[in-house]
Amino acid sequence: MASPPHVTIHNLTGHWELNRELSDNLSGALLIQGVPYLIRKLMLYVKVYETITETPSSTGHGPAKGLICTKSAAGLKGQADAFDGSGEEVLVAGGYFAPTVRVRSWWVDLASTSEKGMKTVQKSPVGEVLDPYLLTEWIEEEKEGVPGHFAGSGVNERSGVRDFMMWGFTMIGGKRYRALKYYITKGNEEVRTRLVYDWVGGL
Repeated sequence: MASPPHVTIHNLTGHWELNRELSDNLSGALLIQGVPYLIRKLMLYVKVYETITETPSSTGHGPAKGLICTKSAAGLKGQADAFDGSGEEVLVAGGYFAPTVRVRSWWVDLASTSEKGMKTVQKSPVGEVLDPYLLTEWIEEEKEGVPGHFAGSGVNERSGVRDFMMWGFTMIGGKRYRALKYYITKGNEEVRTRLVYDWVGGL
């Protein structure tokens, strides 16, 4: 179901289910990451769930500093991905196909403008310009100066895979959904894909 009004980028705690009808096909994203064929086929059909919890800001006030996302598929609980929102690089276990991944996550204000009234060029904390695909088709729900989206990046040096992601809300068929956009590269290959999630309910 669509996301209710009280569920925002600063209040994502709850249970979610991947909506395959509204999401892009995952084949390309799984292939570029080196996921074996049989597992790719399985992941294209099984139900995928996410449970999101929030970690408090360092001050104890204001929007959540970080997010913890635990995935499950085919009735099996997966690992919990922790995104601290600080912009600092952390090493995390990447699962079976990416033993160690260098990850950053940070809050983004897509509504911000320059002194000349132009949209601010969005970059990662280390100055990488974000692919335009990640920045479009979002609902701007926060006023300028308040981060309304959550971004992340990951580097798997062993496989050469790099990915960037953006979390936010989008309108589809007149209804509001949480979405996650990925831009994934490996050498000269690149994949852009969007995942859309149904709201299942609170914790």
